[in-house]
Amino acid sequence: MIDMMRFEHLSSEKANELISAAKERVIYIAPSLKKPVANGLVAAVQNLSPAQVLVIVDNNEHVYRMGYGDIEAMNRVFQSPITVQHKSGLRVGLLVVDNRAWSFTPTALYIEQETQSDQTPNAIRIDRIFDLKKKLDGVLPDPFDSTVLPVGATDSDAKNELASIADHINASPVQEQDLKNVQQSLEQAPPLPFNVCRQVQVFQPYIQYVQISLTGCAINRKRINIPGKIQNIGSSSLLQERLNTTVDLIDKNSKLSSKSIEESLKNIRDTYTQSLGDPWGRVVLRSKKHLLEEKLSELEQKIKEFKGRVRNELETELKRSFDEIINYYAPIIMNDPPAAFKVQIIQEINLETAKKYVSTVLEKTFPKADSLISDMKLQVQYRDVTYETLNQNKFAKALQKAYPIINWEKPFNEFQALPQTTQQASFLDKTDKS
Repeated sequence: MIDMMRFEHLSSEKANELISAAKERVIYIAPSLKKPVANGLVAAVQNLSPAQVLVIVDNNEHVYRMGYGDIEAMNRVFQSPITVQHKSGLRVGLLVVDNRAWSFTPTALYIEQETQSDQTPNAIRIDRIFDLKKKLDGVLPDPFDSTVLPVGATDSDAKNELASIADHINASPVQEQDLKNVQQSLEQAPPLPFNVCRQVQVFQPYIQYVQISLTGCAINRKRINIPGKIQNIGSSSLLQERLNTTVDLIDKNSKLSSKSIEESLKNIRDTYTQSLGDPWGRVVLRSKKHLLEEKLSELEQKIKEFKGRVRNELETELKRSFDEIINYYAPIIMNDPPAAFKVQIIQEINLETAKKYVSTVLEKTFPKADSLISDMKLQVQYRDVTYETLNQNKFAKALQKAYPIINWEKPFNEFQALPQTTQQASFLDKTDKS
C-alpha cells in the first residue's frame, strides 16, 4: 500500500492543471474554491459529463473571510453545468482525478500565502485509488467503478451515484439564494486584503496599544458650576452672558487626596509601558502584559480601599462646602430676590427663606458622596496594531527608540505576505521618510 502513496505539494494552480486534463472523473471536496481550481473545473466539464464531476464545499461567508476560496470562483462554477454541493464545517481537502487522489490541507490565505514548491508538502497522493478502494471497501463509494456502474450506464445512473457520495457526508446542493446571501454579506462588510491581514499578524504577538486612565479619584480638584438662578442675581444682562462661576467642591487643603494613587499609576505607566509619542500613544509588549495586569490589579485594590476610607470624610466635606455656598448667596438673594424666588413663597422674605431657596436650587446640581465614589474607576483599553499604523512614517523608529534592545528588523523580515521585490528597502529605512 505504501508504494501507492507519496507526499507532495498540491497548490491551486497544480490542481487546475490536473483537473483540466481529467479524462474519466473529478471529485473536488474542500472548504471552498480558489480561482485556478474553478477554472479547471469549468474546463473539465467541457470534456466530461457533469455527472462525472462532483464538487462539495462549505458555502459560508467565514470560509471566504479566512481565504479558503473566492466568491467569484464559486459563482463561476455554480453557473456552470456542475451541481455544487454544500457541507457545513468542511475543512479538509480531497481531490480525485481519474484513478489518482490527493488528500490535502487547504490553505487559509488569512493566515499564510499559498506556496508553490514541492519542498513544502501539504498533500498525500494516492495512485490507483480504486485499487486501494478494494482494500478499503465501503469507505468511499466509487460512482464510476464498473462494479458499481455497468458498462453503458447513463448520466442519470452517474448522478445517482454522485448523490450517494454527497449523502455519505450529508452534503446537499447549494441553493442560489444561499449563495446570494453570502455574497451580499461579503459586499456589505468586505474582508480585508489577505496580504494586509498577514502583515498585521506578524506584529500582533509583539505589541499592543494600551490606554490607562484614572477617573473620579481626584476629588480634591473637582469643581462645580454655580446654577445660573443664583449666580446671576444682581448682574446686568451683558455681564450674565460672561459669567461662568465655578467653585472648588471641597477645600484644597482637604486630606481627601488621591496623590498616592496617581503616583502609583504613573509608576506603572513608566515601568510597564512605553510611549511612542503622538499619534500612537503607549504600547506594551504582549510577552510582558501579564506583569502590567498584575500591577493594575494591585492598583484596583488600592482604589477600592481609598473609596472605603474617604466615604465618611467626603460626606463631611461636601456638607461643609454646601453650607458655605448657601451662607454666601443667601444674603445676596435676600437683598435682591429674583422673581423665581418671589413666586414660590407666601411668607416674608428673610435670611432663612433665602437659604431654603439657595439650598433647593443647589441640590439639583450638587453631587452626592456615593455618586462621586462610584465614579472612581481605573479604565484600561487595549488595541491591536493596524496596517495603517505599521505603514505610518517614523512608526518603526519610534518603536525601536522605545525598545532599543529588541531586534525589530526580525518581525518585518519575517513578513512574507506581500511579494518581495529585488530592491526592497529595510522597513526601518522605508518608514522613516518625512
